[in-house]
Parts: sequence; structure tokens; C-alpha cells
Amino acid sequence: MYLKKVIIGCLFFCVFDLQAQTEIPSVQVQVGGELNVFTKVSSKPTSKQGQVAFLAPSSIVNFAALFDDNNFLFMELQLSANRDNLNHKFQTEMVRAFYQWMAEDSSQVVRYGLIRNFFHEGESEHFNFEFFNELNSASRRFGYLATADLGVEWQYFLSSYLSTGVGVVNGEENRKEEDGNQKDAYFLLDFNDDFFRVAFLYLRGGYDEYEKPFNLKERLILKAGYSFDFFKLGMEVFSSQDPAIGISDYKRAEGWDSTQFPETIVNARGGSLWTIISFSDRHSLMLKADYLDPYTEQKQDEINSQQVVFSYGSHSLNRFLVGYSKTSYQENHSKYSPEVEFGFAGLRRSF
Repeated sequence: MYLKKVIIGCLFFCVFDLQAQTEIPSVQVQVGGELNVFTKVSSKPTSKQGQVAFLAPSSIVNFAALFDDNNFLFMELQLSANRDNLNHKFQTEMVRAFYQWMAEDSSQVVRYGLIRNFFHEGESEHFNFEFFNELNSASRRFGYLATADLGVEWQYFLSSYLSTGVGVVNGEENRKEEDGNQKDAYFLLDFNDDFFRVAFLYLRGGYDEYEKPFNLKERLILKAGYSFDFFKLGMEVFSSQDPAIGISDYKRAEGWDSTQFPETIVNARGGSLWTIISFSDRHSLMLKADYLDPYTEQKQDEINSQQVVFSYGSHSLNRFLVGYSKTSYQENHSKYSPEVEFGFAGLRRSF
């Protein structure tokens, strides 16, 4: 009797195991990432002149679980220097984690989770120098458009080169609690072929921390880019509305002094212009300039910035970089140094 029960149990286990193997689809897992290691030499402010520092500003590991051609999970971890805590030199955080569904005919895409909106995704195809904040486009560098946020996004492809989309995200930008009533909603229109790209983003939301009507958040951003065989040219312009106190609390505008404007909605204007010249498959040069006026009704508070980066590598995954960055702050911007200037050299290794 006991042997009979054992045989029946084994048969049941085999049948259950066979059924599980047939019903559970296979999952293909892909792993990628990059390591950025640099040596930075400062020349301004004067107190840091000649200072040499070895930096690992950003290291990334990402995982993609592909269920089929239309569904996958994506997670990305970033190890970066922690400037908010003296006890820990580095911090690790989740920068993207979402589920993506695509229609059978590839006409629609939905992302749900910690997402980077399609506006950013299209930018990285033409311009990808994110290892120093100074090398981001103006809206990201100065903190007016979050790198990622928690929410849901839908994109519809009207053709192979034209798409539109909408999204709703929390709006806390990884800086505040995620349970506020205010949400950010945005609309995207993107024309992108092999040579030319024009993208438009309108975002509107609010801050939970401040009382109406001084809690408005609004963004209007336009990007354009053109790619030749060995030459890329791009630009971004944006305008925004925020409460003045929100500029300081969310660390926008690189330290702009908002204390003299209580209960004030401030209008900002900014932009970037860049070009990437490829001399060969191994050599390229990037030139970039940024501008920000954090409050258009105040004078002498603007930021002007220029960057140059020379890149050399045996292939696109392994690059040696040498660069220079200079940022100038007008006298009414803040109490900090009027200029920040440094050079850097290092390695960017992707896998």
C-alpha cells in the first residue's frame, strides 16, 4: 500500500512538473551597463585651483527580462557619488524599473513603473554624455525635467517616424514622498527619422508642499536635431513656471537664490546647443553650450556654460574621454563662486 502511494505521488509530481514546464514560457535575460572613471582637475573657484580628484561619478547595471517580442521587464541600478551624506561616499538607487507592453503591430507602447519618458529616450539616441551633470541637456542639467519618475505612459506611432504620447507620473522626482495628491501629466509629439528629429513636450502639474495658486509646475520643451554622416547638430529650448521656493527645495537652477521672492511664481527660460563631429569611427569631438535665466523678471541672474569633450575608442563600447567645462554665474544668481571651471580625463566602458 505504501509503495502504491509512492508510485502515485511520483506520477503526480512528474505530470505536474511537465505541465509547469509546458505552461511557463521561457524568459530571456539580458544584462548591460557601463563604468565611468575620471580624473578631474579644478581651476575655479580659486579655493579649488589645482585640486586633483579621482572620481567614479556614475556606474550603471541594467537587466532586461524578455518574455516575448512584445513584453519585457527592465530594471536599472546606478551607483553614484553621494554628496548628501558624509558617512557614505557612494549610494546605489533604482533609476528605472518598468514593465513594457507593445502591440502586435508595434503601433502602441505602454510603460508602467519607474519610467524615463520617451522624450529622454529619443535624446539618448543622438546625444549620450550623462556621466557629468554639466554634459546633460539644459532641462535635465538644471533640474527642470526629471530623469525618471513613477507613473504610466502610452505612446502611439502614427507612422514609422511620427509618434505621440501621454503620461501621468507622481511628480515628486525621487525627492519627496510618493503619496501626494498632485500629479504631473504630459503630452509628447515626436518626429524622428534617420536624419532629423523634432520633439515637443508639454507638462503640467503641481506641488503638494505649497498652497494654491503658488504651487504650479509647467514645462514647455522643444528639441531639434540633425544627423549627417560624420556630423550631428542639436538644440533644446524650454520655458517653465514654478513657485520660487520650489526652485530651492528641488535643487533646480544650480543654487539660484529664491529667498527674496516669497509666494511668487517665477518664469524661467533656458536651452542648449551642441554638435558632435566624428573624424572617424574612433575619434569624435563634442561642443556644447548651455544657458539659463531662472527668473526672467530679474536681471543679472543668468547662467552661461560651455563644454568640450574629445572621445577616442577602439569601438563604441570602450571610450577614452578628455574634456573641459566652464560655467559662469551672474552676480544676482547666488552667493556661490561666479565661475566653476575644470578639466577631466577618464574611461567610459560599456557592456
